[in-house]
Amino acid sequence: MNWKSLAIILAVIVLLVAVSLAKPIQVATRTVTLFVDMGLNYKWQVTVPRSISISEVSYPCGNRTVMANLYRPDDRCRYSGVILAHGAVKDGKDDQALVLAAQGLSRAGYVTLVPQLENLRSFRLHADDIETLVASFQYLQQQEFVNGRIGMVGICLSAPLVFLAAADGRISDDVAVISSWGGYYNISDWLQTVISERYLDNGQAVPWEPRPTLKAATHGWLTELLPDASEETLAGEMLWQKLTPEVQHTLENLSPHSKADQLKTKIAIIHTADDDVIPWVESVKLAEAIPDDQEVYFRIFHRFYHTNVKQLLSIRISQLAGTVSEVAGFYMFVCSILYQL
Repeated sequence: MNWKSLAIILAVIVLLVAVSLAKPIQVATRTVTLFVDMGLNYKWQVTVPRSISISEVSYPCGNRTVMANLYRPDDRCRYSGVILAHGAVKDGKDDQALVLAAQGLSRAGYVTLVPQLENLRSFRLHADDIETLVASFQYLQQQEFVNGRIGMVGICLSAPLVFLAAADGRISDDVAVISSWGGYYNISDWLQTVISERYLDNGQAVPWEPRPTLKAATHGWLTELLPDASEETLAGEMLWQKLTPEVQHTLENLSPHSKADQLKTKIAIIHTADDDVIPWVESVKLAEAIPDDQEVYFRIFHRFYHTNVKQLLSIRISQLAGTVSEVAGFYMFVCSILYQL
Protein backbone atom coordinates (compact mmCIF):
# COMPACT_ATOMS: atom_id res chain seq x y z
CA MET A 1 0.00 0.00 0.00
CA ASN A 2 1.51 3.35 -1.03
CA TRP A 3 1.39 6.51 0.99
CA LYS A 4 -1.42 8.04 -1.13
CA SER A 5 -3.75 5.11 -0.46
CA LEU A 6 -2.91 5.26 3.23
CA ALA A 7 -3.62 8.98 3.31
CA ILE A 8 -7.01 8.42 1.66
CA ILE A 9 -7.93 5.71 4.16
CA LEU A 10 -6.91 7.90 7.09
CA ALA A 11 -8.90 10.81 5.68
CA VAL A 12 -12.00 8.63 5.34
CA ILE A 13 -11.59 7.40 8.93
CA VAL A 14 -11.22 10.95 10.22
CA LEU A 15 -14.30 12.00 8.24
CA LEU A 16 -16.37 9.12 9.60
CA VAL A 17 -15.29 9.90 13.16
CA ALA A 18 -16.13 13.58 12.68
CA VAL A 19 -19.56 12.72 11.28
CA SER A 20 -20.28 10.32 14.15
CA LEU A 21 -19.40 13.05 16.64
CA ALA A 22 -21.71 15.60 15.00
CA LYS A 23 -24.65 16.45 17.26
CA PRO A 24 -27.43 15.59 14.76
CA ILE A 25 -25.94 12.11 14.30
CA GLN A 26 -25.54 11.64 18.04
CA VAL A 27 -29.13 12.68 18.75
CA ALA A 28 -30.50 10.51 15.95
CA THR A 29 -28.55 7.52 17.24
CA ARG A 30 -29.66 8.06 20.83
CA THR A 31 -33.30 8.46 19.76
CA VAL A 32 -33.13 5.22 17.77
CA THR A 33 -31.57 3.53 20.82
CA LEU A 34 -34.44 4.79 22.98
CA PHE A 35 -37.10 3.60 20.51
CA VAL A 36 -35.47 0.19 20.05
CA ASP A 37 -35.08 -0.24 23.80
CA MET A 38 -38.69 0.64 24.58
CA GLY A 39 -40.02 -1.42 21.65
CA LEU A 40 -38.05 -4.53 22.64
CA ASN A 41 -38.98 -4.05 26.29
CA TYR A 42 -42.67 -3.69 25.48
CA LYS A 43 -42.81 -6.63 23.08
CA TRP A 44 -40.38 -9.13 24.59
CA GLN A 45 -39.04 -7.66 27.86
CA VAL A 46 -35.60 -7.35 26.23
CA THR A 47 -33.45 -4.22 26.64
CA VAL A 48 -30.49 -2.56 24.94
CA PRO A 49 -27.33 -3.94 26.61
CA ARG A 50 -26.04 -1.06 28.70
CA SER A 51 -25.47 -0.97 32.45
CA ILE A 52 -27.49 1.68 34.28
CA SER A 53 -27.83 2.71 37.90
CA ILE A 54 -31.31 3.00 39.44
CA SER A 55 -31.89 4.48 42.88
CA GLU A 56 -34.46 6.33 44.97
CA VAL A 57 -33.20 9.74 46.08
CA SER A 58 -34.52 12.52 48.29
CA TYR A 59 -33.90 16.26 48.49
CA PRO A 60 -35.44 19.26 50.26
CA CYS A 61 -38.23 21.43 48.93
CA GLY A 62 -39.08 24.13 51.40
CA ASN A 63 -40.02 22.44 54.67
CA ARG A 64 -40.68 19.03 53.11
CA THR A 65 -38.74 16.27 51.40
CA VAL A 66 -39.19 15.15 47.80
CA MET A 67 -38.77 11.51 46.85
CA ALA A 68 -37.68 10.70 43.30
CA ASN A 69 -36.40 7.85 41.15
CA LEU A 70 -33.01 8.47 39.56
CA TYR A 71 -31.81 6.60 36.47
CA ARG A 72 -28.36 7.14 34.94
CA PRO A 73 -25.63 5.41 32.93
CA ASP A 74 -23.46 3.39 35.29
CA ASP A 75 -20.10 5.06 34.67
CA ARG A 76 -18.14 8.16 35.66
CA CYS A 77 -19.03 10.34 32.65
CA ARG A 78 -21.23 13.45 32.72
CA TYR A 79 -24.52 13.49 30.81
CA SER A 80 -27.44 15.77 30.02
CA GLY A 81 -30.43 15.48 32.34
CA VAL A 82 -34.15 14.91 31.79
CA ILE A 83 -36.90 15.38 34.38
CA LEU A 84 -39.97 13.24 33.66
CA ALA A 85 -43.10 14.54 35.38
CA HIS A 86 -45.83 11.94 35.81
CA GLY A 87 -49.47 12.69 35.15
CA ALA A 88 -52.50 12.04 37.37
CA VAL A 89 -51.68 8.37 37.98
CA LYS A 90 -51.96 6.59 41.33
CA ASP A 91 -48.51 4.98 41.06
CA GLY A 92 -46.85 8.37 40.55
CA LYS A 93 -43.11 8.08 39.96
CA ASP A 94 -43.39 4.27 39.88
CA ASP A 95 -45.87 4.19 36.99
CA GLN A 96 -44.74 1.35 34.73
CA ALA A 97 -44.77 3.39 31.50
CA LEU A 98 -42.58 6.05 33.12
CA VAL A 99 -40.21 3.41 34.48
CA LEU A 100 -39.72 1.98 30.97
CA ALA A 101 -39.22 5.45 29.49
CA ALA A 102 -36.74 6.48 32.18
CA GLN A 103 -34.75 3.27 31.81
CA GLY A 104 -34.69 3.72 28.03
CA LEU A 105 -33.49 7.31 28.33
CA SER A 106 -30.69 6.33 30.71
CA ARG A 107 -29.56 3.51 28.40
CA ALA A 108 -29.58 6.07 25.57
CA GLY A 109 -27.20 8.28 27.57
CA TYR A 110 -29.31 10.65 29.70
CA VAL A 111 -29.58 11.11 33.45
CA THR A 112 -33.30 10.84 34.16
CA LEU A 113 -35.11 12.00 37.30
CA VAL A 114 -38.76 11.14 38.05
CA PRO A 115 -40.00 13.08 41.12
CA GLN A 116 -43.08 12.18 43.10
CA LEU A 117 -45.79 14.80 42.56
CA GLU A 118 -47.94 14.07 45.59
CA ASN A 119 -50.92 16.27 44.73
CA LEU A 120 -51.15 15.06 41.15
CA ARG A 121 -51.26 11.45 42.33
CA SER A 122 -54.58 12.33 43.96
CA PHE A 123 -55.80 14.33 40.95
CA ARG A 124 -55.21 17.65 42.61
CA LEU A 125 -53.52 20.55 40.84
CA HIS A 126 -51.46 22.47 43.38
CA ALA A 127 -48.58 24.95 43.40
CA ASP A 128 -46.63 22.58 45.67
CA ASP A 129 -46.02 20.29 42.69
CA ILE A 130 -44.59 23.22 40.72
CA GLU A 131 -42.23 23.81 43.64
CA THR A 132 -41.30 20.12 43.53
CA LEU A 133 -40.33 20.44 39.87
CA VAL A 134 -38.22 23.53 40.56
CA ALA A 135 -36.47 21.72 43.44
CA SER A 136 -35.94 18.68 41.20
CA PHE A 137 -34.26 20.82 38.56
CA GLN A 138 -32.00 22.40 41.18
CA TYR A 139 -31.13 18.95 42.54
CA LEU A 140 -29.95 17.76 39.11
CA GLN A 141 -27.95 20.95 38.64
CA GLN A 142 -25.93 20.07 41.73
CA GLN A 143 -25.00 16.55 40.63
CA GLU A 144 -21.46 15.99 39.35
CA PHE A 145 -22.67 13.41 36.80
CA VAL A 146 -24.86 16.03 35.03
CA ASN A 147 -23.23 18.29 32.43
CA GLY A 148 -25.52 21.28 33.02
CA ARG A 149 -27.96 20.71 30.15
CA ILE A 150 -31.33 19.78 31.66
CA GLY A 151 -34.77 19.49 30.10
CA MET A 152 -38.24 18.77 31.52
CA VAL A 153 -40.99 16.60 30.04
CA GLY A 154 -44.60 17.10 31.15
CA ILE A 155 -47.32 14.55 30.42
CA CYS A 156 -51.04 15.34 30.53
CA LEU A 157 -51.81 17.28 33.73
CA SER A 158 -48.12 17.62 34.61
CA ALA A 159 -47.42 19.42 31.31
CA PRO A 160 -48.77 22.83 32.49
CA LEU A 161 -46.92 22.39 35.80
CA VAL A 162 -43.65 21.81 33.92
CA PHE A 163 -44.36 24.95 31.88
CA LEU A 164 -44.89 27.00 35.02
CA ALA A 165 -41.79 25.56 36.72
CA ALA A 166 -39.69 26.42 33.66
CA ALA A 167 -41.02 29.99 33.76
CA ASP A 168 -39.96 30.36 37.41
CA GLY A 169 -37.22 32.98 37.75
CA ARG A 170 -35.06 30.66 39.89
CA ILE A 171 -34.42 28.30 36.97
CA SER A 172 -35.90 29.93 33.84
CA ASP A 173 -32.50 30.96 32.43
CA ASP A 174 -31.09 27.45 32.82
CA VAL A 175 -33.80 25.15 31.44
CA ALA A 176 -32.63 23.80 28.09
CA VAL A 177 -36.00 22.57 26.77
CA ILE A 178 -39.44 21.52 27.97
CA SER A 179 -42.17 19.37 26.49
CA SER A 180 -45.93 19.73 26.77
CA TRP A 181 -47.55 16.41 25.90
CA GLY A 182 -51.33 16.65 26.03
CA GLY A 183 -51.50 19.55 28.50
CA TYR A 184 -53.93 22.42 28.92
CA TYR A 185 -53.14 26.07 28.13
CA ASN A 186 -55.96 27.84 29.95
CA ILE A 187 -57.16 26.05 33.11
CA SER A 188 -60.46 27.95 33.15
CA ASP A 189 -61.26 26.92 29.57
CA TRP A 190 -60.28 23.32 30.29
CA LEU A 191 -62.34 22.99 33.49
CA GLN A 192 -65.40 24.49 31.83
CA THR A 193 -64.88 22.09 28.92
CA VAL A 194 -64.97 19.14 31.33
CA ILE A 195 -68.08 20.52 33.01
CA SER A 196 -69.99 21.39 29.83
CA GLU A 197 -68.69 18.45 27.73
CA ARG A 198 -67.92 20.65 24.77
CA TYR A 199 -64.96 22.70 23.57
CA LEU A 200 -64.66 25.68 21.26
CA ASP A 201 -62.94 25.24 17.89
CA ASN A 202 -62.74 28.51 15.95
CA GLY A 203 -65.71 29.81 17.90
CA GLN A 204 -67.86 26.73 17.27
CA ALA A 205 -68.98 24.50 20.16
CA VAL A 206 -67.92 20.90 19.55
CA PRO A 207 -69.38 18.03 21.64
CA TRP A 208 -66.70 16.27 23.69
CA GLU A 209 -66.96 13.27 26.00
CA PRO A 210 -64.49 13.34 28.90
CA ARG A 211 -63.63 10.03 30.53
CA PRO A 212 -66.02 9.32 33.44
CA THR A 213 -63.27 9.21 36.06
CA LEU A 214 -62.13 12.67 35.00
CA LYS A 215 -65.63 14.09 35.33
CA ALA A 216 -66.01 12.64 38.83
CA ALA A 217 -62.53 13.69 39.96
CA THR A 218 -63.03 17.24 38.68
CA HIS A 219 -66.34 17.52 40.51
CA GLY A 220 -64.69 16.30 43.72
CA TRP A 221 -61.78 18.70 43.39
CA LEU A 222 -63.97 21.75 42.71
CA THR A 223 -66.23 20.78 45.61
CA GLU A 224 -63.21 20.93 47.93
CA LEU A 225 -62.57 24.48 46.74
CA LEU A 226 -66.04 25.74 47.64
CA PRO A 227 -66.36 28.08 50.63
CA ASP A 228 -69.30 26.04 51.94
CA ALA A 229 -68.89 22.26 51.99
CA SER A 230 -72.68 21.83 52.28
CA GLU A 231 -72.95 22.77 48.60
CA GLU A 232 -71.23 19.58 47.50
CA THR A 233 -74.34 18.32 45.68
CA LEU A 234 -74.29 21.19 43.21
CA ALA A 235 -74.02 20.41 39.50
CA GLY A 236 -70.79 21.16 37.69
CA GLU A 237 -71.94 24.45 36.18
CA MET A 238 -73.07 25.70 39.59
CA LEU A 239 -69.82 24.56 41.19
CA TRP A 240 -67.91 26.74 38.78
CA GLN A 241 -70.09 29.78 39.46
CA LYS A 242 -69.70 29.34 43.23
CA LEU A 243 -65.89 29.53 43.22
CA THR A 244 -64.70 32.65 45.00
CA PRO A 245 -62.50 35.26 43.24
CA GLU A 246 -59.62 34.17 45.48
CA VAL A 247 -59.96 30.56 44.32
CA GLN A 248 -60.22 31.63 40.70
CA HIS A 249 -57.02 33.64 41.15
CA THR A 250 -55.32 30.58 42.62
CA LEU A 251 -56.39 28.57 39.59
CA GLU A 252 -55.01 31.27 37.31
CA ASN A 253 -51.60 30.67 38.87
CA LEU A 254 -51.85 27.05 37.72
CA SER A 255 -52.43 28.09 34.13
CA PRO A 256 -49.71 28.51 31.48
CA HIS A 257 -51.70 31.24 29.73
CA SER A 258 -50.96 33.57 32.65
CA LYS A 259 -47.18 33.05 32.37
CA ALA A 260 -46.69 32.50 28.63
CA ASP A 261 -44.64 35.69 28.27
CA GLN A 262 -42.24 34.56 31.02
CA LEU A 263 -41.09 31.33 29.36
CA LYS A 264 -37.52 31.66 28.10
CA THR A 265 -36.77 28.16 26.92
CA LYS A 266 -37.52 26.00 23.88
CA ILE A 267 -40.71 23.96 23.90
CA ALA A 268 -41.98 20.90 22.01
CA ILE A 269 -45.77 20.44 21.94
CA ILE A 270 -47.87 17.43 20.97
CA HIS A 271 -51.44 16.27 21.54
CA THR A 272 -53.76 13.52 20.31
CA ALA A 273 -56.97 14.35 18.47
CA ASP A 274 -59.11 11.91 20.46
CA ASP A 275 -57.82 12.88 23.91
CA ASP A 276 -60.61 12.46 26.48
CA VAL A 277 -58.76 14.19 29.33
CA ILE A 278 -57.76 17.49 27.72
CA PRO A 279 -59.04 18.50 24.25
CA TRP A 280 -56.44 19.01 21.53
CA VAL A 281 -57.45 22.67 21.07
CA GLU A 282 -55.63 23.49 24.33
CA SER A 283 -52.28 22.62 22.72
CA VAL A 284 -53.21 24.63 19.64
CA LYS A 285 -53.71 27.69 21.86
CA LEU A 286 -50.38 27.02 23.56
CA ALA A 287 -48.56 26.74 20.23
CA GLU A 288 -50.12 29.97 19.01
CA ALA A 289 -48.93 31.80 22.14
CA ILE A 290 -45.30 30.67 21.86
CA PRO A 291 -42.88 32.73 19.71
CA ASP A 292 -41.56 30.90 16.65
CA ASP A 293 -37.98 30.93 17.91
CA GLN A 294 -39.02 29.07 21.08
CA GLU A 295 -41.23 26.41 19.55
CA VAL A 296 -39.14 23.47 18.29
CA TYR A 297 -41.97 21.06 17.43
CA PHE A 298 -45.77 20.99 17.27
CA ARG A 299 -48.09 18.29 16.03
CA ILE A 300 -51.55 16.85 16.62
CA PHE A 301 -51.47 13.03 16.35
CA HIS A 302 -54.33 10.76 15.23
CA ARG A 303 -53.07 7.18 15.59
CA PHE A 304 -52.66 6.78 19.32
CA TYR A 305 -54.81 7.51 22.33
CA HIS A 306 -54.11 10.21 24.94
CA THR A 307 -50.47 9.63 26.01
CA ASN A 308 -50.38 5.90 25.24
CA VAL A 309 -48.12 5.07 22.27
CA LYS A 310 -48.76 1.30 22.30
CA GLN A 311 -50.96 1.66 19.22
CA LEU A 312 -47.92 2.91 17.29
CA LEU A 313 -46.27 -0.44 18.02
CA SER A 314 -49.25 -2.39 16.63
CA ILE A 315 -48.77 -1.95 12.89
CA ARG A 316 -51.56 -3.09 10.57
CA ILE A 317 -51.12 -3.35 6.81
CA SER A 318 -54.35 -1.44 6.19
CA GLN A 319 -53.08 1.46 8.28
CA LEU A 320 -49.39 1.20 7.42
CA ALA A 321 -48.94 4.59 5.74
CA GLY A 322 -50.65 6.51 8.53
CA THR A 323 -48.86 4.57 11.26
CA VAL A 324 -45.45 5.09 9.66
CA SER A 325 -46.18 8.82 9.39
CA GLU A 326 -47.12 9.03 13.06
CA VAL A 327 -44.11 6.97 14.18
CA ALA A 328 -41.89 9.31 12.17
CA GLY A 329 -43.62 12.31 13.72
CA PHE A 330 -43.18 10.96 17.22
CA TYR A 331 -39.52 10.23 16.44
CA MET A 332 -39.05 13.86 15.38
CA PHE A 333 -40.80 15.02 18.56
CA VAL A 334 -38.32 13.11 20.73
CA CYS A 335 -35.40 14.26 18.55
CA SER A 336 -36.48 17.89 18.90
CA ILE A 337 -36.26 17.56 22.70
CA LEU A 338 -32.99 15.64 22.87
CA TYR A 339 -31.30 17.95 20.36
CA GLN A 340 -31.56 20.82 22.86
CA LEU A 341 -29.72 18.83 25.54
